[in-house]
Parts: sequence; C-alpha cells; structure tokens
Amino acid sequence: AEAALRAGDEVGLCLFDARVVRRLPATGARAAAAAVLDALLDAYHPVDRDVTDASADELAQIVGRYLLLHERIDTRVAVPGVSFHDRYAVAEAVTRLGLSPAAARRDVLGEDPEDALLRRFCLDRGIELPVQERYAAHSRALGIRAACEAAAEPGARAHELHLLTDLDDLEAWADLAPDLVRLAARRIRMHCILPPPGPRGDDALHRVEALVRRRRRQRLARWLRRHGVRVTHVARA
Repeated sequence: AEAALRAGDEVGLCLFDARVVRRLPATGARAAAAAVLDALLDAYHPVDRDVTDASADELAQIVGRYLLLHERIDTRVAVPGVSFHDRYAVAEAVTRLGLSPAAARRDVLGEDPEDALLRRFCLDRGIELPVQERYAAHSRALGIRAACEAAAEPGARAHELHLLTDLDDLEAWADLAPDLVRLAARRIRMHCILPPPGPRGDDALHRVEALVRRRRRQRLARWLRRHGVRVTHVARA
C-alpha cells in the first residue's frame, strides 16, 4: 500500500469472509496507509456475530466479567451463589462508559442493538472473542464474489485487484469464472496471493496433508492463469 501511494496511486481495502466485513474506499491520501494498517489489525480480532463463536448471552458474560475485573462494575444478578451477568445491565454500564468515536462509527453485525453495542465495546477495549472454526468453500466464494463486485462498482472501479485468500477449492473457484470474465471485461487486473497451507508438522500426516494442499494449489494456479489471473504463492517464513 505504501509503495502504491508513493507512486501516486489510490489504495483501498476490502475485508471479507462470507460477505464484505469492512471496506475502505480508495484514496491517494498519505493517511490511507495508516487506515489500511488499522483495518488489518482489526481483522485479527473480529467481533461480528457471523464470524465469532459467541452468542448475545455469551457475549454479555464475557463483557460482564471484563467490567467486574477492570472497571469494578458489578452487573451480576442478585441471586446468592449465582455468578451470572445481567445482559441489559451490562449494556447500560457500557453505555455509561461510552465508546471511542472510531468504535462508535464502526458498522458491526449483532443479534440486536445491545449485542452490537457490546461488540463495539470489545473492539474498543481489545477484548478477544472466540472465532468460528470453519472452512466452507461456498461461503468463501461468496465473499470473493462480493469483493470483486465492490472492486468493479461504477465510480470506484479499481485498476488492479490484489486478492489474498486461502481458498484452494477448484470447484468453488469454477463458480466464480463469470466474475473473473466480468473483471477482465472491465480491464481490472487481478492478482491472487495464496498463503502457506496449514500449520507445519514433521509427522507423516502433516507431510501428506501438505502434499495434497500443494497439488491442489498448483491445479488452481494453472486454472487461474488460464483466466488471466496472476498468481503468487507465499513461501512459509
């Protein structure tokens, strides 16, 4: 991003899972690099309901414990022997404490307004939430499609799209072939960056898994190049 800005280009960012989670419009301002870095750091600590493994009630317990330990605010129900935080008391306490302007502006997906408020508070205070452990090729493909559509929007069309994804399911990518054709028709160059596959291991199971993933990515790379996409395999550090 910094190199592109130094060259006089505009840089934007689109973070996605099964949908676009956050988007920064393209800009050539020097502050764009800082905004991109800030968004990438946030991506390591997701708070949205559909990417975290914490329901509204579970989230209230997480935030309630934080308030008790760090703010000395007790939101537990008045029942002897029960350590259960009242969800609405937690939301009221967070409202009194307030949010930073940046957190208050963030579009966060929650089950209801109180849940969204607590999720913004987690983002504001750096409270980590459990992330859903899933790998659904179809949902990843939906996210890529949404990102491609964002890059091709009239008035905000990108000249280059650099896509970082670990989706190596060729069948899922085949469903995206029309999207790649549309990008090419709009003269948007696409660069797909594939990160190293999975954790490293020296046992036989990890070696076989690494071999399978490597071959899958090689097949995918050939397919993408046939569709005019530049491919880069990121080596493990």
